[in-house]
Amino acid sequence: TKNWSKFSLLTQFKHFEDLRGQQDTTLQKLPEIFLTGLRQPIGESPFYFSLTSSAVNFYREAGVKGERIDMNPRFSMNISPKGYFTFTPELGLRETAYHLEGEERWRSREMYDLKGTLSTAFLRVYDLSGESLRKMRHSIEPGIVYEYTPEVIQDSLPLFDPVDRIGKRNMITYSLNNRLAGKVYTTEEDYQVREFILFRISQGYDINEANRELTSAVDEKHPFTDVSTQLRVTPSQYLSLVSDASYGTYDGYLKSL
Repeated sequence: TKNWSKFSLLTQFKHFEDLRGQQDTTLQKLPEIFLTGLRQPIGESPFYFSLTSSAVNFYREAGVKGERIDMNPRFSMNISPKGYFTFTPELGLRETAYHLEGEERWRSREMYDLKGTLSTAFLRVYDLSGESLRKMRHSIEPGIVYEYTPEVIQDSLPLFDPVDRIGKRNMITYSLNNRLAGKVYTTEEDYQVREFILFRISQGYDINEANRELTSAVDEKHPFTDVSTQLRVTPSQYLSLVSDASYGTYDGYLKSL
């Protein structure tokens, strides 16, 4: 692993053992390299850039094998009129190239996706008389995210892992975050802001599912996703408790906890 201020490089070797005895068809990643770029401004412009990329050598004794290079740069900007809300449009570009053993020419896939995030926050700060905890901030943060990925035919590409099959997406997700954070002083002048409680509830609406044609008389559309919740309690910097749960919108019961 190599880290810079805005980029990181990770190289790893993954060897898998198939306990069913089919080791000759088991894919190995020898090696797998990741180059990641944090979201960062592009010069003096209002735009931001981030990067997720990887290069993998897939090897196995029997079956399709070869190399894959996947590049996914993203461009975004923040729009915040008078600080009332923040709108972040985002464009993702994706180029995936394959060189399979026994083939001279590379295969490739080009994709794009769009994302828009609209959020705001309602804050209130409380003054406390504690020795170290002197201020507490309560914030309620509603948000809406829209994600769109067009359908791309990928049947001619090999299937090594989920990166090779990216489905179409047309989804709206709405959420509500409830945070409680405090300003904890270590000395009279030094302090750190620590989040003590986060409660998040969210649900999605699948536009593709809502617009699809029914296939039979008993077929039903289920465009709403399960309601997901997360509770994270951090009483100290050394301890954090997390609980996730989901409620089935159409099943009508708690599906996971």
